[in-house]
Amino acid sequence: LTGSYSVLIKEPGIVIYGLCIIWLLWRLLVKERSILKAALLLISSALGVSVSIAVLANAVGGFSPLIEVLKHVKEAMPTNQYAIDYQTGPWYNFLLGLWLISPANTILCAMGITGALLDYWYPDEESILKNERNKSAIIGIIFFIVAFMAVAMATPYCQNLRYINVLYVPFYLVSALGLRYIISFARIMIKGFSLYVIIIGIVIAVGVTALSD
Repeated sequence: LTGSYSVLIKEPGIVIYGLCIIWLLWRLLVKERSILKAALLLISSALGVSVSIAVLANAVGGFSPLIEVLKHVKEAMPTNQYAIDYQTGPWYNFLLGLWLISPANTILCAMGITGALLDYWYPDEESILKNERNKSAIIGIIFFIVAFMAVAMATPYCQNLRYINVLYVPFYLVSALGLRYIISFARIMIKGFSLYVIIIGIVIAVGVTALSD
């Protein structure tokens, strides 16, 4: 219901919903090996999206006007001077934008993704991913960040941080995960009073970063 409703709010809603469906399908088919649940997911989501599209069509007077509106949006972007001047450029502009907004959290996010992927393949007793529910949530969030960012990078005339604001919360969550890995590494490498000094220093640094952001 939430996914189908998101289609009515903004164009990226269909991308967000689609990525969530892909993740759930992977869980159902690969992890649970349930073809029936996967089929029910596809049928129910297709039905929900169909209802949403019907609602949109009804609001604009039919399916033909709805298709015409979408075509105009696509055709207008290459002639939009703002999009040409400020929403066009190399693929890495999104990453540069996140770096300009918060260098510290960009580094922590990269550490969180790297740590989680290494943790996933080489779990141990100290691993945060030894819990299956934690593993599913963390890897799912990382999948969503990477996949949505890839779609945004590949879409012409759409390099605007406002268009990826759905990633802000996942971005900071994975940054927090990166911080957790740093503290875990410090606990392994350093013992005694020095460890507490370092942890206090990290906490102060995070506080200063949050205030500056």
